[in-house]
Amino acid sequence: MLKRALPTILFASVLTLGASSSAKAGDIIQTLPDFGSTDSYDFDTTFPTPGVSTTVGTYTFTIPTGNFVTGITISGFFGSELYGVNTALSDYYLGYAGDETAVEVANCDSASLNCYSGQEGPYAWGPVTLTQAQIADLAPALANGSLDFTYTWDSTTPPISFGSGYLDQYVNVGPATIDISTAPTPEPATVLFCFSGLAALAAVRRFRKI
Repeated sequence: MLKRALPTILFASVLTLGASSSAKAGDIIQTLPDFGSTDSYDFDTTFPTPGVSTTVGTYTFTIPTGNFVTGITISGFFGSELYGVNTALSDYYLGYAGDETAVEVANCDSASLNCYSGQEGPYAWGPVTLTQAQIADLAPALANGSLDFTYTWDSTTPPISFGSGYLDQYVNVGPATIDISTAPTPEPATVLFCFSGLAALAAVRRFRKI
């Protein structure tokens, strides 16, 4: 009877541990307001400096003590209700001082797309879920509780001519919302308990096969 009960008890203990950890998980949700670039270019006589990023806004937050980041999603809009329903060709990033373009999260890279040429926007993008590798790339910013949302101009933007002149272009960005999920960091003793339980289960299974 004890041999039959042991795996059940160990397995239930591991499940209980997982449930208690997830129950304490929390989300940090923040939204940046509409943004309209103050710089503009006609891509005929004026061009942006390639590779230079501009900050749309900064997410500031505090990871609860003893917690770690388990996931990040972000969503937003090409174009803005306040500044213009579409946007110049551009790429959006999450980053931090020293690496403002660490992770690309969205782009408007074609003149045929509504984000650039449409007049009924703003046009939604996302939600984009970051990979664990991308979250690792943002580790310095997450540790400091500050993530920059930035953009770069796309240098391939074609000039648009209306009669005798070219149209100045602006990067317009609608509200962008980030969701940072956190959970308690397992204590060393807890991790050891989990691995001990799994090892015991494996041993019981091997014993049954003998």
